[in-house]
Amino acid sequence: MSMFEGAAEVKLEDGRGPCTGRVEVKHQGQWGTVCGISWDMDDAAVVCKQLRCGSAVKAHAEAHFGPGSGPIWMAGVECHGNESALSDCTDTEWIRQYCDHSRDAGVMCSGFVRLVGGDNPCSGRVEIHDRNKWKTVCDSAFGPKAADVVCRELQCGTALSVPGAAHFGEGAGPMWDRELQCVGNESLLSSCPTGSPREQPCTHANAAGVTCTRFRLVNGSTACEGRVEVHVQGTWGTLCASRWDLLDAHVLCRHLNCGFAESIPKGGRFGRGSGPVWRDSFHCDGTEAHLGECPVTALGASPCSHENDAAVICSGPARFASLRLVGGGSPCDGRVEIFQHGTWGRVLDEQWDVQEASVVCRQLQCGEAEAAYNPPKAQRGTGPVGLRGVRCAGHEANLTLCNTSLPESALEAGIAEDVGVVCWGSRQVRLVNGPGRCAGRVEIYYQGSWGSVCDDGWDLSDAAVVCRQLGCGGALEAVGSARFGEGSAQIWLESVNCSGAEAALWDCPAGSWGQHDCGHKEDAGVVCSEFMALRLEKGTNCSGRLQVFYNGTWGSICSNSMTPETVSLACKELGCGDRGSLETQRPYGRLSGTAWLDRVECGERNSSFWQCPSAPWHPQSCDDLREETHITCKGSQPETPPAPMAACPSTPSCTDREKIRAVGGEKGCSGRVEVWHRGSWGTVCDDSWDMRDAEVACRQLGCGPAVSALAEAAFGEGSGPIWLEQVECRGTEPSLQDCWAQPGDSGACRHKEDAAVNCSETSMAELGPVKLEDGRGRCAGRVEVKHQGQWGTVCGISWDTNDAAVVCKQLRCGSAVKAHAEAHFGPGSGPIWMADVECHGNESALSDCTDTEWIRQYCDHSRDAGVTCSGFVRLVGGDNPCSGRVEIHDRNKWKTVCDSAFGPKAADVVCRELQCGTALSVPGAAHFGEGAGPMWDRELQCVGNESLLSSCPTGSPREQPCTHANAAGVTCTRFRLVNGSTACEGRVEVHVQGTWGTLCASRWDLLDAHVLCRHLNCGFAESIPKGGHFGRGSGPVWRDSFHCDGTEAHLGECPVTALGASPCSHENDAAVICSGPARFASLRLVGGGSPCDGRVEIFQHGTWGRVLDEQWDVQEASVVCRQLQCGEAEAAYNPPKAQRGTGPVGLRGVRCAGHEANLTLCNTSLPESALEAGIAEDVGVVCRGSRQVRLVNGPGRSAGRVEIYYQGSWGSVCDDGWDLSDAAVVCRQLGCGGALEAVGSARFGEGSAQIWLESVNCSGAEAALWDCPAGSWGQHDCGHKEDAGVVCSEFMALRLEKGTNCSGRLQVFYNGTWGSVCSNSVTPETVSLACKELGCGDRGSLETQRPYGRLSGTAWLDRVECGERNSSFWQCPSAPWHPQSCDDLREETHITCKGSQPETPLAPMAACPSTPSCTDREKIRAVGGEKGCSGRVEVWHRGSWGTVCDDSWDMRDAEVACRQLGCGPAVSALAEAAFGEGSGPIWLEQVECRGTEPSLQDCWARPGDSGACRHKEDAAVNCSGLVLLFLCFCHADPTWGCLTGSGRVSLPVIMCIVLGALVCLLLGLLAGQVRSARAGRRGSERAQEPFPEAVYEEIGSSPAWQKQARFSGSGAPILVLIKSL
Repeated sequence: MSMFEGAAEVKLEDGRGPCTGRVEVKHQGQWGTVCGISWDMDDAAVVCKQLRCGSAVKAHAEAHFGPGSGPIWMAGVECHGNESALSDCTDTEWIRQYCDHSRDAGVMCSGFVRLVGGDNPCSGRVEIHDRNKWKTVCDSAFGPKAADVVCRELQCGTALSVPGAAHFGEGAGPMWDRELQCVGNESLLSSCPTGSPREQPCTHANAAGVTCTRFRLVNGSTACEGRVEVHVQGTWGTLCASRWDLLDAHVLCRHLNCGFAESIPKGGRFGRGSGPVWRDSFHCDGTEAHLGECPVTALGASPCSHENDAAVICSGPARFASLRLVGGGSPCDGRVEIFQHGTWGRVLDEQWDVQEASVVCRQLQCGEAEAAYNPPKAQRGTGPVGLRGVRCAGHEANLTLCNTSLPESALEAGIAEDVGVVCWGSRQVRLVNGPGRCAGRVEIYYQGSWGSVCDDGWDLSDAAVVCRQLGCGGALEAVGSARFGEGSAQIWLESVNCSGAEAALWDCPAGSWGQHDCGHKEDAGVVCSEFMALRLEKGTNCSGRLQVFYNGTWGSICSNSMTPETVSLACKELGCGDRGSLETQRPYGRLSGTAWLDRVECGERNSSFWQCPSAPWHPQSCDDLREETHITCKGSQPETPPAPMAACPSTPSCTDREKIRAVGGEKGCSGRVEVWHRGSWGTVCDDSWDMRDAEVACRQLGCGPAVSALAEAAFGEGSGPIWLEQVECRGTEPSLQDCWAQPGDSGACRHKEDAAVNCSETSMAELGPVKLEDGRGRCAGRVEVKHQGQWGTVCGISWDTNDAAVVCKQLRCGSAVKAHAEAHFGPGSGPIWMADVECHGNESALSDCTDTEWIRQYCDHSRDAGVTCSGFVRLVGGDNPCSGRVEIHDRNKWKTVCDSAFGPKAADVVCRELQCGTALSVPGAAHFGEGAGPMWDRELQCVGNESLLSSCPTGSPREQPCTHANAAGVTCTRFRLVNGSTACEGRVEVHVQGTWGTLCASRWDLLDAHVLCRHLNCGFAESIPKGGHFGRGSGPVWRDSFHCDGTEAHLGECPVTALGASPCSHENDAAVICSGPARFASLRLVGGGSPCDGRVEIFQHGTWGRVLDEQWDVQEASVVCRQLQCGEAEAAYNPPKAQRGTGPVGLRGVRCAGHEANLTLCNTSLPESALEAGIAEDVGVVCRGSRQVRLVNGPGRSAGRVEIYYQGSWGSVCDDGWDLSDAAVVCRQLGCGGALEAVGSARFGEGSAQIWLESVNCSGAEAALWDCPAGSWGQHDCGHKEDAGVVCSEFMALRLEKGTNCSGRLQVFYNGTWGSVCSNSVTPETVSLACKELGCGDRGSLETQRPYGRLSGTAWLDRVECGERNSSFWQCPSAPWHPQSCDDLREETHITCKGSQPETPLAPMAACPSTPSCTDREKIRAVGGEKGCSGRVEVWHRGSWGTVCDDSWDMRDAEVACRQLGCGPAVSALAEAAFGEGSGPIWLEQVECRGTEPSLQDCWARPGDSGACRHKEDAAVNCSGLVLLFLCFCHADPTWGCLTGSGRVSLPVIMCIVLGALVCLLLGLLAGQVRSARAGRRGSERAQEPFPEAVYEEIGSSPAWQKQARFSGSGAPILVLIKSL
């Protein structure tokens, strides 16, 4: 029973915003909490719904948001998820006695609004959560006031900008169709009034966006000056000015679009603030995009009052002739840009000198000019030019006051040099390579580059200036002799002699800039008093007394007010995991020594221990031993490091060079490599990790030479950050920090790729020949070694990645991708030369490794070893493995090739080596994106006939370095046209596994040819000549059949079948004549469903342009269709706004008579008045040649509902008069053989669009369905329940017969009959693909021990030889279809798949998915539950089972799923993989059913291939398993026919059930008679059906949560429900 009357108020406390926190309920005027016992996602969903906070993301128990106070109002809460308020749910009062506030429930909701696609959570595209769907907001329905509300609700401060036009990318799914009419002061967006639904739909191209900012300037006379305020957890407060400096202010001004900082006034210039004063200290270098990117500290900061509020006066928003410097290391150096006409433009000048630079520095208030320069080519700008040619006297206040009127001759010559300046204000100082920002090597930024300081005469006075300049307190130590590592660039100063009072280091007396006689081994460093570090003292295994190093001394941390987040961040900082516990039972005693800190109160917003607020630093912060902080971290303590590491990393003098450890091995000299950086241990990625890197690591560890460089987390996966990736050492460096490497924050690496080392002594042996056989190319295959003149194999026992790495190195095939055993590439023959091979990975040849001769006796060729190598060359960034940026594997690194060093001949070699055919195009200029890491510095001088790129000669290293902006690319093609008179006609040849062969023309049609012509940049297909028109080919004839619809980008995107294809000779080679490459006035149609409909574009001046005309009609359309050879014009139209083009305009205004051969022959000379008015309407056509037919919603491409593409849209055919003659035309038109069955009554599901034809009456000889007599297009009196379908003879399916649990005799359905598959030449891949097709896993075994006997019945196939290139069973080559392909029972194929068989489905599902009459609607199963009526929801699509994402999954969706399963009403809709995570694809996401649909396939949903979902979000259902049998009535007399109090069914009810069953049986028989009679009236001449069709009669059902109400009340009808068996 509920204690509440009506909906009780609910709120979330102590979370981040109104939609996250501890659940509190108001009762009797008092707020109280909810106990977390049994608290789950259904309960959380109700809270989120009540608060209009979207859907539930997580349900928290155990006081996740901290313990509450006051009464606990609810316990044992049980919601179904559909309630409107939490108080509507049931709770169990007696459970409260077991609850206290340590179990308070919490919720994290998705929120009502979110920002998507930005670079942080406070910027992005605006999406609103409505009806369990995220919907994109239209920019015309969203203004600045609404933007402010969004930022306020998300605790992101205030709106900085409100960009529209999909500035943050286009969304997906539905659009929000209302206007947000916010006043602007609302706290929640859901509180804003909304307008009525929009009449004009909005598209994703008009998505609204917001950029919020947590910073603002207040109380100034303009928006660009004022007191600095910061938004923290819903509250605005002022920023303390104690550490506020000009660099921080520069960053803030730029972020607020207010130019640069002119000054930072002190002393309440803009009034005293109110509210909190935030003591955070920002440490910006001036180049950051916003203050959130700057390092921050707050620990130990002194109290700050409003007398010391930070403030800034910015130069103001960019206006005409404003300047800025870009690409430098500070706001006061870099390339010059000028603001004109609303945009930033480059300044170009080839005689730029210090006079002009002085004006720029003065205008930017950056001090005197130190240098004027022209940036190198790689640093030049690419945007518009704002100013070209400038001559200044040097005294001007503004660059535009200089002389910009150069002689015409100079301007005509073209000034292409960008200009840059270095101002005095660019000078900076920093400390690097130390354990924190206040200790390290001293470096100065001068004239645009960083350099070090020599330690000659370096002392504490010099160090004091540096520490004060950096805001790091006083100097503790002035260090020399490169204690913090040697620099590598310029040494700027030596003999520095400061008094200690100077404002900056360069103000001190010193030698001339850059003049010195020092080496980097004399680099100076400092340790400042503000340097901080943590340690655990007097403890072991990440447990002990927590101490902090400050002002040169270690001191305790007091535990008063310490939060769980404080302990967690301390553990993280110490490299001891990310959580821990505080020990509270300590003995009383007087604390002696220093106690630096108290009240360290870290919160959720803090990402580092140093950012946490605390009491100020004080050496006696507490004096009781019980107040000292002792913690135990939940993470293992690092292994004891070797001697050089003993003091690291918790001392101020510890350097980065010493910060390395080997974890998980023995004695600290083997294990996972970890380095210390930014206060925590992190791992190193194994990308390009090799012996040279390992040598350096071992030297740094003090462990001697490297034995092996290990990859793939050989010593286990680490945790925490990955600090380094793509390390490239020469092998001689003293530490990993001295090697070239990329930062590890790219996200490209995971901990499963952690690098490791094994350090000790080793030796080398002699070289020996090796090769790889039977793989895909020379760099993958079975390993074979030549010995005594004979090739033999290697036994796979103990074969691992180290062994494979040596093989790949010896063959110059890059790095090892995988080490295969168990004859992965098939068994070899001949001797087995090596067994139990043991390589370290650094050997030059496999014969250098050790092996164990006696183990060979245990080997046979079933254990032959194999290798897959990365290869010498690869293509990266393309949409398939045969296109992309060219990268070469050199010195264990992938290096990008420069476009100037790479030509067509080299491209052909690359395509040949990768078995990708031939080069189609060779784009440069980083067409496939810029790479990372080093560039290949040589030219490839290929002849063009080489088989390997490594065989091409190379030039000497380039003098001019190449940048990633000039990366070379290749697009290869496996298709070519040969023996034609031009490159765009000829015999079709296909490249398969290194061999060119011709394509059989048996199924080759014009749509396939269209796709090939377009792919080869040859226009469209004009004809497909037969009979050796281009001569007979040689080599193999590939029997693959392509089934293109004409819109694909290349033939590889078309469905392909090859199974059972008949033999084909060179007399039947496929050929095509294409229209040729685009030339002047060529046309194309884009955006349609075929090559012959869509928006019109014309090729002019080397580019495709739009055709615009507002009076476009059928005369013009006729010319377009004629020019494209697409038949007559059926329609001329202007596309709707969403389908219009956006590129250049090629033709504007056209008037044709209709007989012209080319669109440019029409009149394009419209009156000037018409052109001036602006014609903005794109034009489109639909030609007769666009008509197509397809079969949809069936179990394959040869069975399904018939649909016709007509006038640009698909529609179905009515089954009135539909018979086998009609079906025969469809099957022949699709190349699907003959017709087995003409089906009606929407057997393959109801369509949803137009019904194009009815009363079709074909003779059977027509070429296309629309050639048959029929009613007028679109004229009918049918509904979609009468949609026609067909089953063609080419329909194929698989099943396992006479077996259980995914084991049995393999049979194939073809030409209307099931038949066996013979096992001759069956490969392991054949078995695997059959199992995959059957939904029984992706591997299996062939049973070979079968008894002899004569095979009776049909055996359709033999020699099914699937290979690695086949992705589907139907693509595999085989012998042709034949009903007696074998006659011996021993030849029948029996397989056992290594995957669990789907649970036995209910009756309607019994024949699915392996029968021709099975429809998509029936393809559903519930996995992991009981009796098939509960479990993870899986649907069958594209030949495999896949899951459904739980995004927006609710009871309406579950109702449909349960109905489709035949399992009665839904009890619950479950999320978060409640029945375990599935595998394979995720087919559907964001399903949105009304609840009345017959199947999930009829609901609105998004395809599940977006990548947004993971299997941890798999949806599930719990169905009642109840079947509705009969309707009875309860009388007032309780003894008649109702459930008793005990829940038992009384005798009258049982009688009622029996009678009901009899009535249902009679009704079923009657329905069968009616159906039979109806079918007879239709006159369908159906062939014998291979499977009887199930008849379903839908009976209404009620949701499970309404059962109780239905059983109450006298005389009310009740539903009697019995559990299904």
